[in-house]
Amino acid sequence: MANYKIKAVTGTYTGKDGKTKKEWSDIGVCFAGDEGFFGTIKTTPLNWDGKFIIVESKSREEQPAPAPQKAQATKGEDRDELRLPF
Repeated sequence: MANYKIKAVTGTYTGKDGKTKKEWSDIGVCFAGDEGFFGTIKTTPLNWDGKFIIVESKSREEQPAPAPQKAQATKGEDRDELRLPF
């Protein structure tokens, strides 16, 4: 049985290329059953126009691995005394 994500536009942002792009958020899940599709909306975004899309979820193996983030020393800090954001 395939899993699907329910996504909605929740805002906009300016991309690296300077163009305005849509910000998509997961708002629920959807599954294909014997009698059709069924789903659950888990959150309702503020100022939501009610429009959404349903996209197939990728398994963990299909998703690209996130790029590792490096902690960087700020001016005047020793690398051994880095302050981590968590």
